[in-house]
Amino acid sequence: ESRDFAGSILSKNMAVLPPPNKSFKSCMYAKEIFKLGESALFLSSESRDFAGKIERIYTNAKSEVMLKVAWFYRPEDLPGGRKPWHGTDELIESDHIDDVTVSSLNAKCKVLSLEDYRHWQDGDSSEEHVDAAQPSAASAGAGAGA
Repeated sequence: ESRDFAGSILSKNMAVLPPPNKSFKSCMYAKEIFKLGESALFLSSESRDFAGKIERIYTNAKSEVMLKVAWFYRPEDLPGGRKPWHGTDELIESDHIDDVTVSSLNAKCKVLSLEDYRHWQDGDSSEEHVDAAQPSAASAGAGAGA
């Protein structure tokens, strides 16, 4: 069963914990709503945040809000490294999935397919590619197969 969980679920002065062992369609963190299927940037101890797609939002047995994330990689982070044909902001979809705490979220981002990215670069306004109300990350360009 999936449902929305609204409210400031991670404030230091939590009055109500979300129910344990439940799945949700969305969650609110740092006054921003994150939904299933959206891409986001996740905090990293490295110089750049990691980009990933939210596959599942759930609470564990301790009522901690968790995310199942499918990661995108930058070409330089893969064996063989960056090649001349890789785009500056290119991300590559992977089958690497981890469960992380919601507190690792940094910001929403928009990851575009290669075709959508090319339209966006060309200034094609016939399709909506970026929601102006949603901050997009410069590091989240085109993802191969995204």
